[in-house]
Amino acid sequence: MSINVANCPRCGRIYAKTVKNLCPECAQEEEAAYEKVYRYLREKPKSTVQQVSEHTGVPEERILSFLRQDRIMSAEWTELTYPCERCGAEINTGRFCDRCNKEMQESLHSAAKSIRKQDNEERRTSYHTDTQRKRRG
Repeated sequence: MSINVANCPRCGRIYAKTVKNLCPECAQEEEAAYEKVYRYLREKPKSTVQQVSEHTGVPEERILSFLRQDRIMSAEWTELTYPCERCGAEINTGRFCDRCNKEMQESLHSAAKSIRKQDNEERRTSYHTDTQRKRRG
């Protein structure tokens, strides 16, 4: 039986991998930061990311990470927004704005359609080639 180990992306220590992808110490620190942010927002729900960071000492990037992971549902706190990872538009849930989500879905749909079409054409070509070989042989 082998243990899956890794280096913690935050502190560099070696640890046995878990669901969190952080060593136990950093995972505990992460939970403490989350609790600070969550308690602050329960008291002051109209705060911005900058205000939350200033009052809790939790870096803005970590707060944004909680939002992107949907650990904090910003829809409950209307002032809490952050930039879409693709275009920079202000959003309050997920990683991408509605427009970017739609564009990416359309692009994936188009790519899948193109792949299916190419696959069908290759099958037809292969079928015709096999049929011609059988007739000759």
